[in-house]
Amino acid sequence: MKRLLLWVITLTLCQGCQAQSQQEHLKGFAAAEQALISGNSQEAIRGFDRILKTSPDSERALLLRCKAKYKLQDYQGAIKDAQQILAINPSASSEQDYLALLNLGICYDNLRQFGQARQYFLQAKEADSTDVRIFEGLGYGYLEEHDFVKAIKNYNRAVEINSTSKTIFYGLGKSYLQASQYPEAIKAYDQAIKLDPAYAVAYQNRASAKYLIQDLNGCCADLKRCEELGVNNAQVMAFREKVCR
Repeated sequence: MKRLLLWVITLTLCQGCQAQSQQEHLKGFAAAEQALISGNSQEAIRGFDRILKTSPDSERALLLRCKAKYKLQDYQGAIKDAQQILAINPSASSEQDYLALLNLGICYDNLRQFGQARQYFLQAKEADSTDVRIFEGLGYGYLEEHDFVKAIKNYNRAVEINSTSKTIFYGLGKSYLQASQYPEAIKAYDQAIKLDPAYAVAYQNRASAKYLIQDLNGCCADLKRCEELGVNNAQVMAFREKVCR
């Protein structure tokens, strides 16, 4: 009877310790997540480091640490975390796996390793062909590689999914501009500016497109708007001096 009583007491104490440990884990996770939301990425990383010491296969902790590292432009560190998520259970596919693929594409785009980025974006596309981030990422990579046909195709697909993003219209406008399709570029910049009337770089690029179709009045109006928005760099000033006499 004494042995049974001792076993019951021991079991109760162990259960209490586990409950306390679980509470501490949840508290630490919440604190790290709040640090990330508040913009304190370094503190968030330290918090997720502590969690991952005891729970190395926590996909959510890895995903959020990946996000924190990305915010600090530690793209290699973010890539490492995303790849670790994919390695946890290669035979299964989770929401975290999908986001890891997406993050890998975005990180490699930022590292200008566009072929590598494309592989991950296309894997993510197999799981969800309606995620605008995939097509924006693909469009950016093709634009930087000067494959304007594919850039335009992907940016147009992104517009179909989300017609309220100024950056997508800007990317589409830049693709048309570099492909020498100036009226189409102007239309895309028109939409970007409609979404954000203070989008200075869109005015600057639209000015270039207008200049190339000999709309000098429109070009000068856009350059003037750039200066009103505080863009007074040498390029804009020289352009305006050359065209707007």
